[in-house]
Amino acid sequence: SDPITKEEILKTRQHLGKVFEPLFKSMRTHQPEILVGSSGSFESFAEIIAARNRQTQLLDAVQSTEIPFSEFNDIYDQIVNSSRRERLLIPGLLEMRVDMIVLASIMIQLILEKANFKSILMSKYALKEGLLWSHYNKQTT
Repeated sequence: SDPITKEEILKTRQHLGKVFEPLFKSMRTHQPEILVGSSGSFESFAEIIAARNRQTQLLDAVQSTEIPFSEFNDIYDQIVNSSRRERLLIPGLLEMRVDMIVLASIMIQLILEKANFKSILMSKYALKEGLLWSHYNKQTT
């Protein structure tokens, strides 16, 4: 539906809960304190926050930024309660992200509920940079 219904959110959460059970088990064991996301949806959340605060150039200058829980929750509510057309009008949200941001928001919220995270960080470094760094370190040691 557009916007997504509460029933669809519940079904999505139930499905993701099953799919992510190995992750949740690992989170219970290791008790992470910081949720770090890279690119994609996390960058979208950071861009929306920057646009709201009129700090878009500041975001360009940093490699990581904190996403306050209150801001995440506000944006989550806005995203799941808005239609595609309304999401297209959200400052900071790229057009290519307006469809997947709904599912990503539900997924992130579910993950946040499963651990006692102290903060959420968005890193501009993604998996590919991490793999390159790991490979480089193996070559130099």
